[in-house]
Amino acid sequence: MRLQHMQKGMEELQIMRCLQRYQHILSGIKNRRVSKYSSGMVTYVTIYIMCILLVLILGINRLATFSLSNTKDEMKLMEAHYAAERGARWFYTYCNGGNHWDYTDDIDVETYDNAHIYIKADPKNTNPKHVMSCADLNGVSSRVHIYIREKEDHTLEIVSIKPH
Repeated sequence: MRLQHMQKGMEELQIMRCLQRYQHILSGIKNRRVSKYSSGMVTYVTIYIMCILLVLILGINRLATFSLSNTKDEMKLMEAHYAAERGARWFYTYCNGGNHWDYTDDIDVETYDNAHIYIKADPKNTNPKHVMSCADLNGVSSRVHIYIREKEDHTLEIVSIKPH
């Protein structure tokens, strides 16, 4: 019984100490003198920080938009380049099949919805002859340069292919 009475007294003592601390904190808050200058300053600092955050957010948004646009353009260019490479592979099999070409007209490789792949000869007379595999895809064009040589039997032989 005595032990319970001592524990109850200690709990009451702890509660009293907490109340004294709480009252001390409240009196400090009540007695604090806030001038008009310092309360207005907090508002200005808050507005300034929010403006800086707004500018940062708008800048990051702008960079993300540019990055997305550049990525989409790069993807279109890569797709057109792969189409031009597909035309170069087709022309390689065309030459290995023993076919002839007079270099006057373009050779249409593929034409579908939004793409046109064709082989075009350079008008200059060079040895080896320079031809290009061209691809026009969604308004983006790409070329693969092919150098060919004509054999004695007038069949075509690929010398080199340069995809740039």
